[in-house]
Amino acid sequence: MPIYNKIDGKLIFFRAGESMLLCFVNGTTDGQSKLPPHFAKGQIHFAFEVASREYDNWKKYLNTKGIKIEHEQDWKNNLKSFYFRDPDGHLVEILMEGVWD
Repeated sequence: MPIYNKIDGKLIFFRAGESMLLCFVNGTTDGQSKLPPHFAKGQIHFAFEVASREYDNWKKYLNTKGIKIEHEQDWKNNLKSFYFRDPDGHLVEILMEGVWD
């Protein structure tokens, strides 16, 4: 995903298709006065759907970065997803398009 913008030490914005993903450094929005804090307590799970033809490329890319794939799941219609942890321990899932259909 292309980086759209970032504030060093606080957050980064990614362009995700037609959506925007904001990733905050844990604790950096606590106590801010203008907006409510943006956070989740504990570990969370989030997922990104990718084109089936890009699925293996994502696994290879993460492997080159030394990121361990924790699990790969087979779904109906020969579709798959895989799971890994981000630096804060959150569970990230990459799934082939159509899994949720």
